[in-house]
Amino acid sequence: MPYLILRNCLMVCAISLAAPALAQPPSPQPGAVPQPQPQETQERAQQSPFSMRPPNPTIDVEAITARLAREIGKDFAVDPRVRGLGGSITAEEIDYPSLISLMRVHAMAVIEREDVIYVVPEMLAREYGVPIVQRDDADVHPATVVTRVITTTTEAAQLLAVLRPMSPQWATMAVHQPNKLVVTDRYDNVKRITEVVRLLEQR
Repeated sequence: MPYLILRNCLMVCAISLAAPALAQPPSPQPGAVPQPQPQETQERAQQSPFSMRPPNPTIDVEAITARLAREIGKDFAVDPRVRGLGGSITAEEIDYPSLISLMRVHAMAVIEREDVIYVVPEMLAREYGVPIVQRDDADVHPATVVTRVITTTTEAAQLLAVLRPMSPQWATMAVHQPNKLVVTDRYDNVKRITEVVRLLEQR
């Protein structure tokens, strides 16, 4: 019986001595890069200027357009089907060019008129009086919806099979015989189509 008591006492002492060693983190291997602890990693992420912000699904289009109307001196007419938008950008960071780009991502279109700027679903863009842009203009935003009449030296009808797949379904491309194309699309795509026509004219 005394032997059993002595053995149990020795086991308790061994466990007590080993516990602090087990609680310590393992020693790093020679040459190993120390890894940051979870709390340290979180603090670094909060301090980093390049940390990614979560998407903001509550961008209020009407509030943004009301602010932009005061800044650029034009009224906005927002289609009721245009709802809150998502994105990592905040409402305070959105200027007018940013709004046009953001609308493109969400299948919306911004149509500029002399006194009113319309914000509508892109499927309805061709129904509005979009501006006619015959010459390239650096002041026109690439995502703005425009119309251009392209005159070609070949039969315009023959070009439709090549050009029509280059435009989205909502855009329009009509032929006025014999050599004119009327294109309504976003400005950057209209320029691309114009360039393709010029290349196809080369013999």
